[in-house]
Amino acid sequence: MSPRRQPQVTIADIAREAGFADSTVSRALNNSPLISEETKARIREVAKRLKYRPDLHAQGLARGQSSMIGVLIPDLGGTLLTGVIEGVEEALERANRRVMLLHSRWDFATERDHFAFLQSSRIHGAIVCPIRNPGEAELLAKLQSEGFCIVLVDRYYPELNLSHVVTDNELGGRLAAEHLLKRRPRRFAFLTIPESEETTATQGRLDGFLATLREAGLPESSVQMVRFDLMEEARQGFPSLDRLVSQTPLPEAVFAVNDSYALGLHQAMHRRGLTLSEINLVGFDHVQMLAFVPMPWSAVAQPRHEIGRRAAEILLEMLEKGADHVVHETLAPKLIIR
Repeated sequence: MSPRRQPQVTIADIAREAGFADSTVSRALNNSPLISEETKARIREVAKRLKYRPDLHAQGLARGQSSMIGVLIPDLGGTLLTGVIEGVEEALERANRRVMLLHSRWDFATERDHFAFLQSSRIHGAIVCPIRNPGEAELLAKLQSEGFCIVLVDRYYPELNLSHVVTDNELGGRLAAEHLLKRRPRRFAFLTIPESEETTATQGRLDGFLATLREAGLPESSVQMVRFDLMEEARQGFPSLDRLVSQTPLPEAVFAVNDSYALGLHQAMHRRGLTLSEINLVGFDHVQMLAFVPMPWSAVAQPRHEIGRRAAEILLEMLEKGADHVVHETLAPKLIIR
């Protein structure tokens, strides 16, 4: 049998124990100047002894604003956002706030409903990883005009002046190219999402990668673009990657847009008996999802925790200063060599 849950201590309980009216206790706990310091001290001592915990959400609603902060993400299938959320929670806990995590499942109607729920719950701000739906930019602009505070993470809309915290993806692409060039390859491949789904993150990685190759005297034609939807490719047994590792001649160096794509290629290489000495591979994210799957390839690591922490700090600033207080922040990645 599970232990019986203890009832939560209320202001009325403290009032009975301390010998004051409920209203006096409420004012004392909120540090009202109408209550003497002596009375405040007495009430706080009783509250501590009874292990009173204030209902921060209810207090926020009384002020017209919840103590909760929304975090809207497409999913947790990749673990980049897990690290971001950990950073968000750390910063918000210091500010006595909590996270309300919502998943859109890459569906715009669901995301729109989540925003409506946040507004109806008097939650006035959210950290958002965009899904790049055609109607999303218009929705975000409308929310900002209504005073709803938004900080985008991982990617953003260049046409909107919204706060965002992202990795310097162009630098990440350059770090990947510089590492691959050390073996002096002539044939490259870039594994990425379909062009119609491209984001500022993926475009930045490709731009930095190609720019570094051009500076090394290599033509853009030396890069074979391999575009596919990762989930659909997985359902079909990775035919695009099997074709890539079966062709003659093989690409000597491959840059994957993220570590999930890199993992798919590595498995295709393993099936063909190929090693990283034959196809040099660099991924992106350096995610901890692969704790049980050793990552033998090098990867560009995103500062996931820092992205989340800074996004939360910026959002807290916006809740004080208003939705028009816009901050753009770009954080540097680093190359993890294996």
